[in-house]
Amino acid sequence: MRIDIHLLAWTLALTSPAAYSANAPFPMPGFGGLGDGIARERVIQTPGRDIAMALAVMPDERLVVGGVSMSGFNPELSPFRLSFMRLLPNGRVDPAFGPAGRGAFALATPPVIELVGMAVDANGDVVYGGWTTQHTGVVGKVTSGGVPVASFGQNGSRFIGPGVFTDPATMFIPRRLVPLRSGALLMVGAAGINKAYCAAIARITPQGNFDATFGTNGAVCISPPRTGPSAAGAHDVIELADGTLLAVGGALRTGGAGVDMFMARLASTGALDISFGTQGSGFAYGALDAGKDLRDEAFAVATDSRGRILIAGQASVDSPTQSHDMAVLRFTANGVIDTTFGNDGHVLLSDVFPSSFSRSAQGIQVLRDGRILVTGSTIASPTLATAIMFEEDGEPDTRFGVDGQFLQASPAADRRTILNPYLRSGAMSGDHLYFYGGIDLETTLPSSEAFGVAKFLVPLMRDGFDG
Repeated sequence: MRIDIHLLAWTLALTSPAAYSANAPFPMPGFGGLGDGIARERVIQTPGRDIAMALAVMPDERLVVGGVSMSGFNPELSPFRLSFMRLLPNGRVDPAFGPAGRGAFALATPPVIELVGMAVDANGDVVYGGWTTQHTGVVGKVTSGGVPVASFGQNGSRFIGPGVFTDPATMFIPRRLVPLRSGALLMVGAAGINKAYCAAIARITPQGNFDATFGTNGAVCISPPRTGPSAAGAHDVIELADGTLLAVGGALRTGGAGVDMFMARLASTGALDISFGTQGSGFAYGALDAGKDLRDEAFAVATDSRGRILIAGQASVDSPTQSHDMAVLRFTANGVIDTTFGNDGHVLLSDVFPSSFSRSAQGIQVLRDGRILVTGSTIASPTLATAIMFEEDGEPDTRFGVDGQFLQASPAADRRTILNPYLRSGAMSGDHLYFYGGIDLETTLPSSEAFGVAKFLVPLMRDGFDG
């Protein structure tokens, strides 16, 4: 029956005006209620902006969407607040979520710049991480009714200041919140002062306290060897099956020509594993050095069924119209570049899909059939949510989108159908691809924005549906 339902959705999508090609992804026209497969829902009911920055798919295909909201259009007068919404599988608001059955709520405090991560626990509570206007991190937990869980941290939240990582630090820029299997949370980013920064990782217990068994009082700050001040920042981290951690980001280093992608492996205690990589320092590097500004950064990491490590991000390119482009690299489990992938271990998107626009990869997933989905954005006018599908060897999967590349919309489309992506903007769950961001509700600016979520069908197939 599952296959029949998907075949029906596929047929409907192919007859919809929103179908851009004969290849997947196929829009789900019944999602959202307007026939175009896009859910548009406001958190703040007055004119203003709601921007979706994270999405969690529940086992029953309900969606929890998180982001920031503000009344009006001037953040100095009305700062952004963290906000959350739950959607039913059909893309309509779930009235069982939030206060008074509204399906959504915004937190009164703290004022924030962005939501850096979100998850839903077994009780349906929402765990979140944000970057505050005071350049600190905050993690918290709220019930599905929008009430802070008082037993978590201090009345529902825990602030992470720069001094947690290093005494002289005056700024912490969080980039990702990652839940662990134990229920603990990792917050990663950069901490430092002036031009001296380190890749920062804090571990928070399920109760909302700093985990004293991790690093020094719950935090570690690492950076590759370099003559001069450290200069590193972490953008993502994953937990491996044995409890070790893989962190990725960008850093200056001895022997590098500019900012390079880096990876580091840490024990569950936070100790740097110096056996990782090839230089005896515990770091492995990805340096494409293809452009003039020599700035390559990794924003996402994943592993495949053989333990190989894939990182995605952006690399500078030598182009009159592009400053950077998507890049994907693969390493062995020990941090050695895997030359069997792509072009001697890497794929630079401009080598495969030439473009006049800069592009950035912010997410990477290895699907159960071995294919690799990379999500991010194309910096056109407007910026477009973008997905690329690769075969296991790094070649584009030509059955996906147009020769392996898919844009959520055409730049010339009605702006009310174009999601405005913010950093990580796409994810696969099962055989559905979701894009999310803000979406304009009017044709002229300034326009109120709603949480926007677009749903597509991507059949996982080789010689047919895999069932």
